Amino acid sequence: MSSADAGDEITFRVTTQEGQLILEALGALRFSLVYQLIGKLQGQAQAQLGDAPEDDS
Repeated sequence: MSSADAGDEITFRVTTQEGQLILEALGALRFSLVYQLIGKLQGQAQAQLGDAPEDDS
């Protein structure tokens, strides 16, 4: 991404399951490349879905 594109934003609409899949795929990449993006996506998801903890059982 060039510096001219840094301020541009787009919106994706995905299901919760699709969002989880995207985060899992990003998690497979090198941490130093994706940690800020993962944090941004998680923050936006929490703002939309609330802070309810997931039930892993």
